[in-house]
Amino acid sequence: ARVAEALGESRTAADCRARAARAGDAISARLFDQRRGIHALDLHADGKRTWTQTALHAVALVLGATTPARAAKWLDQVAGDAFSARWGVRLLPTTDPLFSPSSYHGGTVWPLLTGWTACAEYRAGRVQAAFRHLAANASLAWRRQLGAFDEVLHGLEERSAGVCADQAWSAAMVIAPLVE
Repeated sequence: ARVAEALGESRTAADCRARAARAGDAISARLFDQRRGIHALDLHADGKRTWTQTALHAVALVLGATTPARAAKWLDQVAGDAFSARWGVRLLPTTDPLFSPSSYHGGTVWPLLTGWTACAEYRAGRVQAAFRHLAANASLAWRRQLGAFDEVLHGLEERSAGVCADQAWSAAMVIAPLVE
């Protein structure tokens, strides 16, 4: 929508905004549970949902597919110690039965997800938590190789998880929340 607007294509911009609103409504209708106050992680073909809370929930806020009010419970959780280590945000909280601190999708700290979380928190007006996550990512530039940003870090110890030692998307997540 913003690109179309910048090109003077106001009809296309309006169409993009309308489509985004419909997508957000569909996400809320299918994935948000009012009683629980949380979004499901996914929706299976048989209609079952997975209620695991992960750092990936930041994406719905970053893309504007949900509101800060609907994401409030998740925002509270991700700002807490179970999700947030001093060096970033874990994919799964330490309280999840599947948490494993060295597992790529099971509990490692991802600078990518830390940045997305910070962007989501800024959009929700939670500037203290957002800045804490932004600062965690920025501090990684001085932790190991100067200027290198690991793809993933161990979930309980401030060290590499042994994947990619210098990941561009991790470095980008210092800039994206700062711009946000």
